[in-house]
Amino acid sequence: LEGGSTRIVIRGNNSITGNNQPLFVVDGMPVESTANIDGTAGQGTGENMTSGGSDYSTGINMINQSDIESIDILKGPAAAALYGARGANGVVMITTKKGSKKEGVGIEFSYGLKISDPNRFQEQQNKYGTGGFGMAQRTANWDNMYRTDSKYGMLMPTNDWDGKFYSACYDALPYTGGLWDYAEKAFSWHGYSTSWGPPMTGQKLRVRGTDGTWENGDDYINNPNPNNQKDIYRTGYTNTYNVAFSNGGDWGSFRVALGNINNEAIIPNSGYKQSNVSIGGNINLSRVLKTSVSATYTDFDRHNPNVTSDNASYTKWFYNYPRGFNTNYWRNRYKLADGSKAGNGDQHISANPVEMFWRMYEQNQHQYNNKLIGSVALTYTPTNFLDVTGRIGLDLDMMELEAKNNPTSTSGIDGGYYSHRLGKEKVRDYQFLATLHKDGLFLQKFNASFALGAESWKRKDYDLWAQNSRKWSNPYIWSFSNYNLEGNNANMSGLLPGEDRYEKQINSVYGNLELNWDNYLYLQITGRN
Repeated sequence: LEGGSTRIVIRGNNSITGNNQPLFVVDGMPVESTANIDGTAGQGTGENMTSGGSDYSTGINMINQSDIESIDILKGPAAAALYGARGANGVVMITTKKGSKKEGVGIEFSYGLKISDPNRFQEQQNKYGTGGFGMAQRTANWDNMYRTDSKYGMLMPTNDWDGKFYSACYDALPYTGGLWDYAEKAFSWHGYSTSWGPPMTGQKLRVRGTDGTWENGDDYINNPNPNNQKDIYRTGYTNTYNVAFSNGGDWGSFRVALGNINNEAIIPNSGYKQSNVSIGGNINLSRVLKTSVSATYTDFDRHNPNVTSDNASYTKWFYNYPRGFNTNYWRNRYKLADGSKAGNGDQHISANPVEMFWRMYEQNQHQYNNKLIGSVALTYTPTNFLDVTGRIGLDLDMMELEAKNNPTSTSGIDGGYYSHRLGKEKVRDYQFLATLHKDGLFLQKFNASFALGAESWKRKDYDLWAQNSRKWSNPYIWSFSNYNLEGNNANMSGLLPGEDRYEKQINSVYGNLELNWDNYLYLQITGRN
């Protein structure tokens, strides 16, 4: 889903269970870009989770693509020498645009439109409707599988009408050696959400109302809905705007750019907005001394990053629904006119469509990020074979995550949830690198280079969060102090705040010797403490 984490693997995985992501370096500054995946707001992050969590994007997502001048890939000794264990999976080195020599001020403008439509779905039959495998084997009279009522006509299977469960769940499932009972589940789940029932021929069925009664229910025509999976989605749009101003001369060059992205995701009630401001420049201070400056500030605003998590995801139910499931019908009846959650009614499926759409539209999470990536480098070149560079870099990320789940009751005080998380991540990096390089050393085709460097890298994180999952005192007020401790709620469970702290520092000295013959045969020796 757009706005989520970026995953890149260089020349295959290095670890079965560990992190395989390369290190991203922007203008010499290592950027924190580990997948920020978590199951619950305020419960830390999991770098290696492959399922079940909410996806809160990565740092590299917040680099404006139009600001990128070039990308270089390092893996092996070169990456290990420069960045140690952090570069074990390779390094993606990004150089941003800093302008070029030209007359006057150059102005660039670009606009991009991306349209996304879900395309490929599971191939499924559209003849047979809801019902279990055992039911299909039990009788040749398809209509007997539905209970007929003199007042309402055909009714879908239910587990509480006359105490009888008209579904394969509690019927015997035949196999060559006898009968499997429900507890065995030998055929996998053979409940009434599956499509082992009778052919869908437009039978008039009855769905109980949102209050659970037949009297207030609706007539339901049992027809195939071949597009019911596609109907859950919508067409997604991403509008991208960029404008940049640049100039350059003998003194150097500069570039200032503004960018904006507005995304509506293919999953309803989700998307993101992103704004970038970037500054870059090269300044020739003298014949042998120059400086390079780059900075990017990003404001990232994402609505419902948890839409694909196990807790919020429509997929945990949706792909189990029978072929007669009408997506738009259930989308329009999950909530009552007073704003409360509708009753389940007679679902005629084992998964809960009311719950699915309630979570999609009424349980909202918002992510805000303010990120600054910047570096200043000073390079001294006294001769044509010696370069000495010092660099200071900063990666600062301020994150806010707020969850607001609407109350499910008419009173507006039951079933609600509120959580708020504030996080700060600060990385500073100091680098020194001296490089000797000479082509035609001793012999015309013999080239050599030697680099000696040092680095001090430090990361410091802090997270503070709290939640209110109790019965509220006042309706529709999302606040930590809006709780009611009367009766069974008379404890502080689910109300106490939490915090995390993390610090790490790496100090390194490294060297790299490279010899080559005619740029064809290479010998490279690296070392790093």
